[in-house]
Amino acid sequence: MVLLLSLFLLFYQAHDLQRSNKSAVDFSAVKQGQPGDQGCVPLYSRQITFRIKNQSNKTIYIHGLKTKPGFYPLGYLIRLMREENQWVDAQGNTSHRPYKEGRVTTPDVYVLPPGRSMTFNNLAEEIYLGSRVKRVIYISFSRDEEPQTIVSEEFILR
Repeated sequence: MVLLLSLFLLFYQAHDLQRSNKSAVDFSAVKQGQPGDQGCVPLYSRQITFRIKNQSNKTIYIHGLKTKPGFYPLGYLIRLMREENQWVDAQGNTSHRPYKEGRVTTPDVYVLPPGRSMTFNNLAEEIYLGSRVKRVIYISFSRDEEPQTIVSEEFILR
């Protein structure tokens, strides 16, 4: 009887361990390509489509801006500077910006229920081409909670 109980507990703990190793949010680049018409002065060389999937059992609140083409999460791209082995933004800053620093006056909030996903597009400047890149966004698990940064999976911008 004790052996049976021990086996049951081991199985139950292994199942919980697998669940705890799974991230609450799957955030990755799913497509890269040329940007659409930019007018006379092209500022960006690539368009990246990102997907955010809520893998938790809680609603996720994504902070950003509601625009005509869709929702755009607040945040920024970072790239790996190989010489220094550091992640930097477009200005060369190495530290993550707190939510209050990158926030607009009245940010919109996209509500992402459990098991659902959303996509958004981001334009990238030429300095990111050929680099290992990630995207930073701000999310929370409650409307009253201070948003935290999450970082996408790494990818090479081609």
